[in-house]
Amino acid sequence: QYGSRYKRDHAWCYTKDRYGGPFNLGWDYCDIPVCGGDNATCMEMDKTTCGCRNVNYADYRGNNSHTAWGDSCENWNKTKIINAGDYPDAGLDGNNFCRNPESSPNPWCSIDFWGDKKNRCYVPSCNPCSCKPPSCDLDSNTEACGCPSALQAEECCIEDNNDECRCEYLKVACRKSIEIGKADFCGEAFDTCCGGSADCMCSVTSSICFDSPGLVCNVAADYCCSSPDAYSYHHCKCDFSNYVDKIYPIEFRDTRHSCSVRDGVGAENVTLTGVDQILKAIYETTTGDFWLNKIGWLDEEVEYCDWYGVSCESRIVIGIDLRGNNLTGPFPYHNISMLHDIQSLDLANNALSGSIDYVTFYNLRHLSHIDLSSNQLSGAVDILISPAAKYVNFSQNNFSSIHRHKIFHPALLDLEIVDLSHNRINQDASLLFQNPPPNIVELYCSDNLIQGSLP
Repeated sequence: QYGSRYKRDHAWCYTKDRYGGPFNLGWDYCDIPVCGGDNATCMEMDKTTCGCRNVNYADYRGNNSHTAWGDSCENWNKTKIINAGDYPDAGLDGNNFCRNPESSPNPWCSIDFWGDKKNRCYVPSCNPCSCKPPSCDLDSNTEACGCPSALQAEECCIEDNNDECRCEYLKVACRKSIEIGKADFCGEAFDTCCGGSADCMCSVTSSICFDSPGLVCNVAADYCCSSPDAYSYHHCKCDFSNYVDKIYPIEFRDTRHSCSVRDGVGAENVTLTGVDQILKAIYETTTGDFWLNKIGWLDEEVEYCDWYGVSCESRIVIGIDLRGNNLTGPFPYHNISMLHDIQSLDLANNALSGSIDYVTFYNLRHLSHIDLSSNQLSGAVDILISPAAKYVNFSQNNFSSIHRHKIFHPALLDLEIVDLSHNRINQDASLLFQNPPPNIVELYCSDNLIQGSLP
């Protein structure tokens, strides 16, 4: 069968050049991948049945011993082209099977009457998704599937034997799987990289998205905007979408509907006729009867824009300054969050207490100056308190931790001055300064319980 060069053992076609193909006979074999190689289980195929194209079939260990045109191969110990002993791992072993010991473009062997010439062999192709890339380079998986990267994670991290090494390969495997509409290897990536931490899964998926944007960005947005410390879900997805759109010219519009209303998304619409009621609620919540200065407040004959500490433009409240005015009680975040056009908030040097619901503050998309220093506020602090924040002062309170800074948060680029001094922040410095605001000018963190080394 194989002895006849005119009986062909594989799919072939005539070539356009009448003198093309083996021995210029006008035909050539077609390179058709064999079936097999399950992407989800990610098992390398039996190399006695096929070879991988990405290594020029050098991993083939089958027993095909005939050239592409049917001639019998001679024993590797007899060939004049190479010294078989110089290639102990090439599968030569005194046989006459088709091999590629020295990275030629194709597997080959020599034949008796032409012993000084390489003669191409046909070797079936393994499923590319079951083939490990030829190097441990993270970018060496050129296939549109995740299995090759998962195979790298197993082989390239043997010496390191740590999850940090495997994590990098599995992130690539996860991204490639998502891009073809699957989620293979993502669970393994999250377990390896994060150990189940929601914040970490946000970090992992967003880093994949920002490195190679595509469908994985939708997955990342869901993880990041569903985490416990995420601000308003719709605002969060909107900002994530905007961030990706800015850094990459791609179509990422799955969450664009969340941005259809710029101000006050997800909050009730406040009319001018209701502003005085909002201010009244702030007054009552903070025991306004004991304020040091309450001129105009609750006086029906005085318009709210003329109340002490209230600034307006065209009857729209743009600022509240009640610094050092003996405000007590819980911080009135809900009422303040309904003043959608406020630009400056100064409630420093009072006795306000409790924690802050930062989700409500995310409706304040014009608020750039926030001073809540010298109060009794506690819990976690989010320096990205509003989308437009530039100056934030939370000093001299009882805050114990800091929310992680999400890289896609719009305030991250605008923030210039932050004061967190004189609190009870007890965190590792490496976590505290992860994704720091790139344009920050002044940062005060003295008199806290921050430990560890600076990143």
